[in-house]
Amino acid sequence: MADAPGPAGDGVAADSTGAAGRTTVQAIASACAVALGVVALLA
Repeated sequence: MADAPGPAGDGVAADSTGAAGRTTVQAIASACAVALGVVALLA
């Protein structure tokens, strides 16, 4: 679901790997929350 980082994204990830990791975890958690919400609405 997440876009693959381009040249600029690679540089940012290399400079702040920790921050990028936290952002990825938050994005995954948000996606899961949205998916669970949709399932709850359809159930």
